[in-house]
Amino acid sequence: MLDESSVAGGLKRLKAKHWFLALAVIVLAADISILIDLPFFRQVLGFLCFTIIPGLLVLYVLKLREMGFLKKLVLSIGLSLVFLIFSALLINTLLPLIGYTKPLSTAPLLVTFNILIAILFFFAYRRNRNDSLNIGIPRLIIGGRKLLLSPLLFPILFPLLTVIGTHLMNLYGNNTILLINLYLIPIYVILLIFFNKRVPRATYPVALVMIGIALLLQRGLTSNYLIGGDIYAEYAVFQSVSTNMYWDISANPEMCYASLGITILPTVLNSLININPLYIYKVVSLVLISISPLIAYCIYERHLGAFYAFLTSFFLMAQLPFMYLLTGQIRVGIALVFLLCAMLVLLDDNLPGLKRNVLFLAFAVSLVCSYYITPVILFALLAIAWLLQRILKALFQYPVQASQSLRLPTVVLLGTLIFLWWAQITPAGFEGYVDFMAKTASNLGNLFAEGFRGTGVTRMYDFSGTLLPSKITAIFNDISFVLIGIGILSSFLIKTLRQKYSSILRITMFSALVLLAAIIILPFVSVGYGPDRFYLQVMALVAPGLIIGCEIFSRITRKRLSLVIIGLVLIPLFFCNSRLVYDVSGYPSSEVYNTGSHARIESYVYESEVTAASWLARYNIENLPVYIGNQAQPLSGDVFELTSHGVTRQFPVLSFERLKFIEERGFSEQNFVFLKHANVVDKQVFGLEDPDIPPGEPIPIEKYSYLYSSRDRIYTTGDTEIYK
Repeated sequence: MLDESSVAGGLKRLKAKHWFLALAVIVLAADISILIDLPFFRQVLGFLCFTIIPGLLVLYVLKLREMGFLKKLVLSIGLSLVFLIFSALLINTLLPLIGYTKPLSTAPLLVTFNILIAILFFFAYRRNRNDSLNIGIPRLIIGGRKLLLSPLLFPILFPLLTVIGTHLMNLYGNNTILLINLYLIPIYVILLIFFNKRVPRATYPVALVMIGIALLLQRGLTSNYLIGGDIYAEYAVFQSVSTNMYWDISANPEMCYASLGITILPTVLNSLININPLYIYKVVSLVLISISPLIAYCIYERHLGAFYAFLTSFFLMAQLPFMYLLTGQIRVGIALVFLLCAMLVLLDDNLPGLKRNVLFLAFAVSLVCSYYITPVILFALLAIAWLLQRILKALFQYPVQASQSLRLPTVVLLGTLIFLWWAQITPAGFEGYVDFMAKTASNLGNLFAEGFRGTGVTRMYDFSGTLLPSKITAIFNDISFVLIGIGILSSFLIKTLRQKYSSILRITMFSALVLLAAIIILPFVSVGYGPDRFYLQVMALVAPGLIIGCEIFSRITRKRLSLVIIGLVLIPLFFCNSRLVYDVSGYPSSEVYNTGSHARIESYVYESEVTAASWLARYNIENLPVYIGNQAQPLSGDVFELTSHGVTRQFPVLSFERLKFIEERGFSEQNFVFLKHANVVDKQVFGLEDPDIPPGEPIPIEKYSYLYSSRDRIYTTGDTEIYK
């Protein structure tokens, strides 16, 4: 236990010269470890130094030194990522002009970063030299009450169990540790709810980071290779930039290549810390993304208090897209970090106007350059919020403080940034917007047609599915939607809630609720751009409505049941969206801990497949097309993505899905047929449409045996085969 006599709260203030000297020593140590390539220290010091200190110095330059520890930490990380991206973009633009062709290699990056950091040190010290600095070490105790230390330390176990569990799962198919971990997390949250008055406040942010890392790494570390979603295309553009040590948008104008968060940022990190490039995506990027619940916590804490902010952030992590989407689409996670940082400064009316605008601009520019969807979501949110603010003020004289008022120039600025980056620099992005709007308009007549909505969102609220776990999952998601709606609407209608929650928070939540409704109701929105990506980012902004809704429900029952209600919603949601409810019901569906699930069979990458791909890349000297016997990844953009794991050559790929193409053009005997583990061992094909098979279900490989049975088998590993 802790009490006030045993812990005084830690070091709170230092003289400016002492603090800046300590930071300079850390930067110097990181530089030395990078220059001499000192194992472990290069990775740890290089990562921590360059993802925290540049942003921290920016805050000191802006004289935001009295900011709380957590807010200072997350903004320092966010601003450091901005610093890394745009400093690298600067030298990527300038150095080629003087003949240096690899501007993103370690030496020019380190020199440039140190020069810019030295400049930040100079101005930061100059503006703060006469002050003692609040470095913001958080207190572990409140008042004189004895508090429990174990809840603060226990979450450190979660990432450790994830690493051990995924290793055992990859090697032996043993899911025991992973399942123990997934059951321990909700049990831990229940204990925090029960003992919340005896838990140190510092427990909540520590728990959020540890749980976030554990949930993301459990899928990120599945297989020794990448698994699932757009990450294959993202990794391909990262490889292109990191191989050339140069980002050239004219060479590849596609949207993925223009997303700096998955091209320049991972290239910079790889140059600094020098690890296997694969683990930049599988570990380092996921660790950065795992701070998004902590940023959300900082947004919620001021309005809800530390404990309820923790529960709200856990609700965000208990969403299916957080656990299964962010590991397969890194740019969505990086964009989510910038989105939440932008909202954190925008909703903080304690920040002086000019400084708030500077910080918002930095995060808005980074957001726009990281992903083409998320900035549009933010633009729509701010536009709706600004319009709602004007309507409330004009028709109902709704009071909005000047410091909390959304201004039209902010909305216009964000729209201009989107246009400049995605229409002028990357025209493909703007063409995507135009195509999306045209298809949405053309499908307005299909407003209630289920086929015009994405299945990702549909399964979250539609309990008409045939499986019992699907019905249970939809019911609890529906309950959370209802509570959120009740909470947000009540915050406008009930006077005490209007006084308790700021106008800017309520208006923002309502605007996000409108977007959430559009995702579920409007045709083609979820089909065109992926519902999970919309859903998670909007959910981060409406999540406080859940707590308010539970508070309203407890008022109606005239009992203090809000904590009970929250627990009865959060814990089942976690079990449902982590797919534990499927596992318990006998319907294995998770690729993380179910070896027999369709998801794992379809997407898991085996060593034998990579070995076979390496052999084929050497043997296929004529670059003949290859028919791969599975629609699932790794297959993206008509290239054999397995070659991105060590094979330098790529060649055209046609999946069995393109049977019409095969039938029309003929199936040349000169082409290769590559059968993966799923085809050879499990004897299944995924991703194909068959009138006799339910959608999403695998098809027996025998139905397509005519494509390879008459050919010679020229290579086999026992679970992977190549025919010609």
